[in-house]
Amino acid sequence: TGVAVDMSSVRYVGSQSWPFPQSLMLGFRATATDEVINVDEDELAGAAWFKKAVVERSGAVVDLERRSVLDEEVARKVLEREEGLDLLIPPQGVLARRLIDDWLQQR
Repeated sequence: TGVAVDMSSVRYVGSQSWPFPQSLMLGFRATATDEVINVDEDELAGAAWFKKAVVERSGAVVDLERRSVLDEEVARKVLEREEGLDLLIPPQGVLARRLIDDWLQQR
């Protein structure tokens, strides 16, 4: 699963504990060398590229939501309510969101 990346562009961003015993999640940034995404469906339900405007809108919606969009029922209701939104990003305070916010701030 993944995308081809320019190995010289790989940069460590941070880490956080993972919800499995004695595990750690590591976050890296890298530049893709093409737009092909190889998805191992045993590992991921799907993957796609998104425009920054879509990700920014998702972040704004998630930040206004008072309940965790990590909860499947909450996420479903938010997506039904927000016409045309087909992406929810993680809430602030987690490594995945930091990676996304860093990318959004890069112009």
